[in-house]
Amino acid sequence: MCEYEIISTDSHLEVAPDAWRPYVDSEFRRFTPQVVKLANGGDAWLMPGNDSPVPLGLNFSAGRGFENLKVSGISYADGLVGAGDGEQRLREMDEDGVDAEVLFPAVAGQRTLDTGALPAEAYVAVELDVPITAHVSFGGCAAAEGAARQREAAETGESLMNFAPINAMLSKVASHGFVANQLITSGVFDRVPGLQFFFAETQVGWIPEFMEDADENYSRHRFWSGLDLPHAPSWYVRNHFSWGFQIDRFGLKVRGDIGVDRMQWSTDFPHVQCDWPNSRKVIDEQFSGLPDGDRRMILRDNAIRYFRLDRG
Repeated sequence: MCEYEIISTDSHLEVAPDAWRPYVDSEFRRFTPQVVKLANGGDAWLMPGNDSPVPLGLNFSAGRGFENLKVSGISYADGLVGAGDGEQRLREMDEDGVDAEVLFPAVAGQRTLDTGALPAEAYVAVELDVPITAHVSFGGCAAAEGAARQREAAETGESLMNFAPINAMLSKVASHGFVANQLITSGVFDRVPGLQFFFAETQVGWIPEFMEDADENYSRHRFWSGLDLPHAPSWYVRNHFSWGFQIDRFGLKVRGDIGVDRMQWSTDFPHVQCDWPNSRKVIDEQFSGLPDGDRRMILRDNAIRYFRLDRG
């Protein structure tokens, strides 16, 4: 196994579609995004079936400095940090002092996940011992649940005036907790006990209050909702979820309430949350005073364990 010291569990591939389109099978190339030029000289992605271009902007923030961040007007022709080939990427990682990365694709759209249908995929993931990740959240979330409730109300003639979705009631203090509650209340973890989820870029300081609030509201709302869980919501959070963060000084202070083994650091490179090429400096500042064991778990060991980096 490689001797890792710093692992980012949330970095991004932001390579121009023109660079990787030739590797897509010909019958699927019509589904790949096109790069178009905007009036301000910047580039944008035009997604198939969508007339609204997605401009290059905050997704290319690495090394710019806060005062130079832009939401548009950026071009691949500028030689962007984070947009190059593998050799460039390795040089950028070395400059930032990062030994390994978990890579997410460019973010341009979401798909709703049906948590009720999830167990089929969950069984396969557990059987194959494959780690499951999500970037921040699933597509849809509360909107998808609310739309389903509206359809039900239209069919039954019920009023939505007192509609109180149980997942919203259990997620009052933290929007990031909503999708966790969707998974918990769907019973997926009771049916697939070995299932684990990692949510990148959620930050972590909110988790202790979220767990307390979810437990309190579960005891209050479980009867009218018909929700009968074998465990309190916080039990599922502590035993089935891991969370990613970039800078969360308060979260590090309350790490014992979160679970040190459930926290993973990341850069978000080259997106707006990254501090490239100063990640080591930022780490040393916010991890100052932490025991070496906790530091190693959050910066390295948890990622090695979750993503099976100790194999091969």
